[in-house]
Amino acid sequence: MDSRRISEFLDAFEAAPDAAADAELAERLAHLALPPCTGSAAESLMTDAFVCMADEGPIAELRAEQCPDDSGDWLLTLTEREAEEPIGVEYGRFPRGPVTPRLAPGGGWRTSAQGGLPTAVSGGWTDPDTLRVDVLFLETPHRMYVTCDIPRATIEAHFVTEWLANGPVTRLRAPLER
Repeated sequence: MDSRRISEFLDAFEAAPDAAADAELAERLAHLALPPCTGSAAESLMTDAFVCMADEGPIAELRAEQCPDDSGDWLLTLTEREAEEPIGVEYGRFPRGPVTPRLAPGGGWRTSAQGGLPTAVSGGWTDPDTLRVDVLFLETPHRMYVTCDIPRATIEAHFVTEWLANGPVTRLRAPLER
């Protein structure tokens, strides 16, 4: 960077705040949104709970059941595959167990922090037999795509970004305070 650019950069910090520029930035930021996963609420006539299994990938089982509150939402229970923890690494400060986010099919993103694991979930039915779900682990750069084939009772799950850590999926959050 040449000295003129450095000078311009430093001048920007010394200038008086520009109210119009601040308002323009606030307006742009207010309309930013991550597009939800494609899918609809009405594509499937599924009303019963179902379980799908995977032979490989980070998730071993997905159990889905409609919420008892007649909202049309589904509770998804993602059970991670058992994995060996690396030697010398202790995950005791991270809860273990399934992740149970709430999905509003075709309704955009739904956030939850079940068990202290902040997630955002979006998804829906892509056809009468296929449920597609995106799971964002909000305290990390990780995103997981999950596709359920209901007649075959199988799921495919994979991380979009390379998984940065070995160990449980429930580790994908900030540690608990001691």
